Amino acid sequence: MKTGTVTDVVLWKRKRTDAEGMISLREDRNGKRTYKSLGVRIPAKYWDEASQRVKRTDALDYKTINSTITTKLAEVAEVNNLADVSPAAGSFTSYAESFINSITSHGSRTKYQTVYNKLKAFLKQRNQLTLRFEELTPELVRELHTYLLKTIERNTANHYMKMYSQIINRAIKERKHTYAIHPYISVDYTRTNKKREILSESEIKAFRLAVVPDRLRLAQNAFLFQLLAQGMRVSDMMRLRWSNIQPDGHIAYTMFKTGKEMSVFINDKMYSILIEIAEQLPALKQHKDLNKIRETLRISQEKAIDSVMMDKTIQTLPIGYLHDETFIDNELVVDYQNNLRWLRDSLTRALSSLATHPKYANEHIFSFLSTTDFPKPITSISIADKQYKTMHNAKVVYNRHLKEIQKLAKISTNITSHLARHAYTNLLLTDREGYDVYDISKALGHSSLKITESYIGTFSKSHTGKINEAIAKRLDW
Repeated sequence: MKTGTVTDVVLWKRKRTDAEGMISLREDRNGKRTYKSLGVRIPAKYWDEASQRVKRTDALDYKTINSTITTKLAEVAEVNNLADVSPAAGSFTSYAESFINSITSHGSRTKYQTVYNKLKAFLKQRNQLTLRFEELTPELVRELHTYLLKTIERNTANHYMKMYSQIINRAIKERKHTYAIHPYISVDYTRTNKKREILSESEIKAFRLAVVPDRLRLAQNAFLFQLLAQGMRVSDMMRLRWSNIQPDGHIAYTMFKTGKEMSVFINDKMYSILIEIAEQLPALKQHKDLNKIRETLRISQEKAIDSVMMDKTIQTLPIGYLHDETFIDNELVVDYQNNLRWLRDSLTRALSSLATHPKYANEHIFSFLSTTDFPKPITSISIADKQYKTMHNAKVVYNRHLKEIQKLAKISTNITSHLARHAYTNLLLTDREGYDVYDISKALGHSSLKITESYIGTFSKSHTGKINEAIAKRLDW
């Protein structure tokens, strides 16, 4: 058996705190480690340890440097003859199947299974049923990538390739196999700059004002609620129960995808949607004063608007006009604001009563799912196969209804349940108050937006609540 050698590309620095480093080949041969410099020094912030390549940047000729790295690695590979040096060589396909079956999250397991099925299709056209670790060479990986690019779009193909790589890296860590040169050493992950669909504020308004038949009203309310509830994911919206409503005017829930605890401030527009749904329940009909309060609010709002518009010094009304400090001395506006607080307190008490009601507390707010199929809250790990399929089918129907509303509203943007999340993010990034997550990420020196999102998640409920309320007021509603 040939001598075992593992070669990696690293950014060698004399001290960990050094701002620059030398790109070098690091060889581990039978427990002995050596470094060979490629003669290229770059700032550490441009080096990607995961891909072992220079990041895309205008500050460096990253393409030439990365090409040099690939060439040097190929030379090393030729010397080592790409030898498999692992005594535990075996079937990659068998390992992949075992790995997928071990995934506890139903959603993740389904995604990996879909990607694995594509690999099996690739092997079938090569007249292969299985794939051994030693057959996973850079040449075969390039062939697999080419096959994927012919059958699916580039960004999806790249995503599939990264998932295959994750399985390979896991096998390497578990010492199922060792490679002299990693099979992915020459994969090009160039992305297609695909424009993300975004709903404009005028389209959001058109969606809200669209006159829809009763069977589509649930989907219309659900999408607007997702948007207003900080871009809530569809899986979280569908799982919401009345018991998630808290006495302090927030909705507390656990994210289905990540398991993260969330607390969302219920702004006035969210209250409107929740009350429309809750009024159909016998328990809420006991609150007969709600209609009276709402009528009082409507009248005081009209009086306040008339009063403001009669002021000849006001040419246009600012966003959230009746909440603006400009009119702090206007008695009718102040009266409206007091009535609004009164209504809000009443709504909070009314909805809180449902949160503890013995009959309705466990009912889903949006009736996409039934308590018969989902008697208790579930997570991506605890969900059963049958429940997962039920939720998936509910999403399909929901998205079909959104398409119908899109046509009725004459909106050109392709509306899906996930677009509500994009729309909320766009509102944050374009807000005049400057809620720019990218600037925050850069200022904090985070390596990815995921870290920034995690950091923002530590803000107080009052802070995120103010942001959520400001975004809701911004919409012309």
